Amino acid sequence: MMLTVALVDDHPLFREGLRAVLSAQPDVEVVAEASDSRQACAAVASTKPAVVVIDMTLPDGDGIAATQEVLRQAPRTRVLMLTMHTSEFFVSRAFAAGVSGYAVKTQAPD
Repeated sequence: MMLTVALVDDHPLFREGLRAVLSAQPDVEVVAEASDSRQACAAVASTKPAVVVIDMTLPDGDGIAATQEVLRQAPRTRVLMLTMHTSEFFVSRAFAAGVSGYAVKTQAPD
């Protein structure tokens, strides 16, 4: 079974690298990319990915509000917050918004 993923980050080079890492997995398909909250919500509405990987900091708002909207549109979608923020404040906000996981960008790809 193919795992469908949408990537949401405002840095094109980071998205491209993440797409390359994920696309190297035979059972993962990146079905959408977005650089802000508005694009993310439109991408989720049109592609209904199983997982959305989203950054906390986006140019038109934050990943928390975008996560809440994504989950409102597609409640069965899982959201992974992938960000540079490591403080407990951000982690707890993300889980309160409904993310299924939280990872920091300094982690190794595997």
